[in-house]
Amino acid sequence: SIYPGALFMCCLSLVINFFVDKFSLMRTWKRMPLLGTSLCKFSRRYFFSTTVVAMAVTSSYFWASFPYDNLCGSERHVPEEFYGQYTVGDDQQQVTLRADSVSYRYCKQSLVELGRMDFPALSRHQSDGAKWMEHQQEIIVDIFGWTSVGVIVIIVCIFSKRVCKSVSNLYRGDYCSVGECSNVNFCDIDNPFGYVPQLGNSVYSYPLLACEGFDPDLVSWEDPDRPHRFYNLTEDAYEVVGDSFRELRLFSILSYKPPEDDDNEERRDHLRSKRRLLRLSQSCPKRISTFVSGSSNSSSSILCI
Repeated sequence: SIYPGALFMCCLSLVINFFVDKFSLMRTWKRMPLLGTSLCKFSRRYFFSTTVVAMAVTSSYFWASFPYDNLCGSERHVPEEFYGQYTVGDDQQQVTLRADSVSYRYCKQSLVELGRMDFPALSRHQSDGAKWMEHQQEIIVDIFGWTSVGVIVIIVCIFSKRVCKSVSNLYRGDYCSVGECSNVNFCDIDNPFGYVPQLGNSVYSYPLLACEGFDPDLVSWEDPDRPHRFYNLTEDAYEVVGDSFRELRLFSILSYKPPEDDDNEERRDHLRSKRRLLRLSQSCPKRISTFVSGSSNSSSSILCI
């Protein structure tokens, strides 16, 4: 309402900001790296704790230095030669000095500038004959001073506990099992995917495999156009190093030995086909729309679009 043209200026700035962000999102920016939660945990445990200590300590000194005018009341009376009315300041304020006027003298109100750096910041650290705090301010300063000591003690105790725990973990394990045994075999679950070493990349839609001798059924994804061998880094390493690559053992070996049971051969085939369809449905949901699974005696079907 004050400046109507500001509406058009804001609209123009928002349009420019939209297209700049769109270009950056599509052409310049890249995906955020997978940092995990280690950075935020470190910030919360150490950086945040340190800032709380700094805030408590500095707040106590700030309260002790109030009102920052470096003036202390004096018991001396104003000399008679200064009695009268004066005009002071840029605003031409009238000041009258009388016999009952209070006189002030210069004094340092900062405990840091006094050269002693007394800790904690308490009201008793005021210089003799240069007290600038009133009674209520002294109470507040003492509360802030002892509170800063309590905060430091708590943070030091927390840090000491973490250090002791880190040192103790070097000599004894802290593993604690969670849950109970379900008595279900690994080969009997619908999606027995293993911990397959994989390496993400920006070239292919699927990660690269960094292991030898793996079973494709253990991989949680499947490319409908290429086999898993295409993404295996060991094949590339074999072409670069040569025949001596098999002896170097540069990659981990991932093996899976299902139980040999002839009676359950049909069931294992059914589970194997079911897992493959599940991997395909997770890898390319646009191509697979419906997944129908029957019992162990029936077949599995898939409807593609």
